[in-house]
Amino acid sequence: MLTAQEGGDEGAVQALNQLTWAGEVVITWPVAVLVGATAAAALRSRIFPQWHAWADGIAALLFLLGGTTWAKDGFWAPDRAYGTITFLLFLAWLVVTSALLVRRAETAEAPLAARAST
Repeated sequence: MLTAQEGGDEGAVQALNQLTWAGEVVITWPVAVLVGATAAAALRSRIFPQWHAWADGIAALLFLLGGTTWAKDGFWAPDRAYGTITFLLFLAWLVVTSALLVRRAETAEAPLAARAST
């Protein structure tokens, strides 16, 4: 990251840092919609285990809360603890959901056309 000590304009560096943190806060809303939609679809279709669908719902609520982290300092600031928590939560959700999808794809039956040709 460019800093003012490395020859960057102090005002520009500060503006870019603020833009970065604002982007991280704003991106939590679409992530919350994605995770929430996955939870709703998983509850209806039972494509994922029920524990995963309920965990997705809780995670979606936590992401929605992440969209309110506009404090300048402390736990609720986007560059502090809650921003890190939501980032790590998204990574964990992504890994677990991907693993469940891969596992489901491995155990799925072959399509009818593939079974007929063998």
